[in-house]
Amino acid sequence: MASTSDATANHLLYTSTTRQARNRERPLIEYDEPTRNAIQVAGHLIDARAALQVWEYALAASPLFTDASRGAFVDALGVDDATLARSRGAAINQAWHKLAALGVQAL
Repeated sequence: MASTSDATANHLLYTSTTRQARNRERPLIEYDEPTRNAIQVAGHLIDARAALQVWEYALAASPLFTDASRGAFVDALGVDDATLARSRGAAINQAWHKLAALGVQAL
């Protein structure tokens, strides 16, 4: 079993070389203004008050990753940027299919 100092040294090793967070890796607060705007614009399609409550709850929650630990996690996965892009595309695809299944119509 590794000692605390070994774990700290490994953490420093991995996080010292991580890249800057980008896209969905960025802190959620960076999406605050555009998300609030989108909720307002979609107010005729959704329960904007409920959506805003969900958004504010998400902002108040502790993030799963820090910038450094997120980079270390992605690096440990050993996937390239193209794989990450495809996974994001798959998530968007699933979201759109769910919206369609719920009966949300295109604008």
